Amino acid sequence: MKNGKNIGFYLLTVFSFLLLSGCVNDIFTEEGLSARTEYRILSDYFNAYVKGQNGLELHNIWINGYYGTYNDVVAVSIAGPWDDPPFRSLHYTGFSPDDEFKHLTKTTFFLSGNHRFITFCYPSGINLLFYKDRKFIDAKGPIFIESYVSFNDLRSIAALVNSTEIFGRFDGLDAEIEMRIIQDFNEKYDPGIFYTIYDRHVINYFGTYNGSIVLTITNQTRSSPLQHQFNIGGVDFDYTHNGYRVYFKVPIVWNNGNIYNGLEDYAYMNSGLGLREAYDLNLLSEDDLKEIYYQIKLFLEITYGG
Repeated sequence: MKNGKNIGFYLLTVFSFLLLSGCVNDIFTEEGLSARTEYRILSDYFNAYVKGQNGLELHNIWINGYYGTYNDVVAVSIAGPWDDPPFRSLHYTGFSPDDEFKHLTKTTFFLSGNHRFITFCYPSGINLLFYKDRKFIDAKGPIFIESYVSFNDLRSIAALVNSTEIFGRFDGLDAEIEMRIIQDFNEKYDPGIFYTIYDRHVINYFGTYNGSIVLTITNQTRSSPLQHQFNIGGVDFDYTHNGYRVYFKVPIVWNNGNIYNGLEDYAYMNSGLGLREAYDLNLLSEDDLKEIYYQIKLFLEITYGG
């Protein structure tokens, strides 16, 4: 048994020597990252956080994403046989347990000055790490990550790592337009506060009418009009089901960068919100309203049953 351990140690030593000397180039194959650097990252992570846990060995962990090198800081993700990684550079936030995106990790990164922040949103199996000088940066601590990676570089990393599955889930609604709508909503109602495009997402899409997109999103400023029965342009709206008033996030309207939410005028808040505002501005016709109400009633039937 002793001889077997010695042989194993000898083989590992020879392998490490060949790798670090450049003789082994195809063992680690993450594009854009040298085999030597990849090996060092994995071995440093293993020795610092994994070694001695449940019999795991170095070959049990791997790099599953490389997101660039910025001022000698390497941005990578490491995966392994765990539900919760033993160390994260970023604080784990996540979505609420009942959210349809609860399988994603969501981390908002607050930066120094002007209330700047960046949200990383990616599958929970990814462990985003920042590595420099043989150590992993703990961005959860008091040291600003900007002392290592610039704001623009962080935005570049987020663009590479962030999941796009939140967007483009509705037929007829382009993913890029959907992201723009969320961004426009944030800039109008929460400028420079806490929301990014990954902190809100579309719940329902009720169609596009001559450039006016009608939808509902999470964390809207208001969820329901003060009146649940009202008339807009000759179309009767009734937010009830089987005689009971229902509460849901009523539609907002987006058109060419503008959000119509009906919050600036009390009359709109009392009956119809964004739909009435868009109609009064001739962005929606009576026929459009009929189709929108038909789509809303379909949604209520599906949500609350027959």
